[in-house]
This record gives sequence, C-alpha cells and structure tokens, in this order.
Amino acid sequence: MRLQQATDSTVCGVLPLCAGDLDRVRLLFATFERFSLPLASLHLVASNVDVARRLEARVPASWGARVEITTDDALFGGRPPGLSPDGLIGRIAHRGWYVQQMIKLLVAARAPQRFCLTLDADVLLVRDVQSSDLVERGRARTVVLPALRHRVWARVSGQLLRVPPPSIELGVTPCLLHTRTC
Repeated sequence: MRLQQATDSTVCGVLPLCAGDLDRVRLLFATFERFSLPLASLHLVASNVDVARRLEARVPASWGARVEITTDDALFGGRPPGLSPDGLIGRIAHRGWYVQQMIKLLVAARAPQRFCLTLDADVLLVRDVQSSDLVERGRARTVVLPALRHRVWARVSGQLLRVPPPSIELGVTPCLLHTRTC
C-alpha cells in the first residue's frame, strides 16, 4: 500500500468489514497499492474472528504496522451496544449498517489523530490523495449538497434527535470526521 505518511499525522482511516465485503475489498486494496493516501494509520474492523483471519491474508505485508486489524466484539468489549443476541437493534433487522456507523464513530473517538477518514469496501481511490485534499487550514474538507438524496433519512434523524431536519447533506462515505467531536 502506498499508505503515505501524513506530513502532520492528523488523519487515520477506519474500514468496517463483514464476510460479504471480502471480495469487494480486494478492489479497494488494489487502488491502495496504485494510489497514495495520507493516513497515519488504518483500522480494519472485521465482523468476527474468521473474517479477521481472512482479512489478514489479504493485507499485504508491505502495509506494515500502520494497519490494525480487530473485530467489532474486541472494539466494543463484547456485543455492540443496543444489539440483541439475534442481531436486532430494537425491532430493526439491519444490523450491519448500524454497527458499521458505531464502529466508525468509536474508532474516530478513540483515535489520537485529529481526523478519521471513514471508508467502505466499495469505495475506491481513482487518483493520489494529498493531505491538502482532506484537511485545509486545520479543517476537514467536505462536499456540501442540498438535503435532497436522503430526505427520509434527514426527516427521521431529525425526529429521533428532536431537532429540525438538516437542510444540507454532507458526504456519506468517505467522510472525514473530526475526532474530538465524535
């Protein structure tokens, strides 16, 4: 991986993975080999020990100590909060997406770096990325759009949080999180 050392070591990355992601993540890893990405570290969080072992076999040794592989159980110290033994959160059966969001926020909150880049198995690099592409004048760069594509999500999130729904939409993934606000 051309995991380029960030000049100021302010950005780490997090990538939650389940068994179904292992084939897709090969493409992401191939783009990591071709293009540079300025990360101080990359946290790969597998859904279980078997996925972690299979993931270890796919991670090139050249990536070195800046790549950490763990499981979501190890990260949470047991079952993720709110998740029942049958894999449900409340009455919602979409376990994977919710757990991925918790993983991204937890890794970001624990990271010593100022920023954490969230990744998914289906995100690919298409060119070299420089630190200035991610952070400018100490602030995360992001794309801001009108809240049109995820209107239902915005409305429901606002209702759950008891706040007005957002009028803008930020990038979903990849997304650069400021670790001190997570």
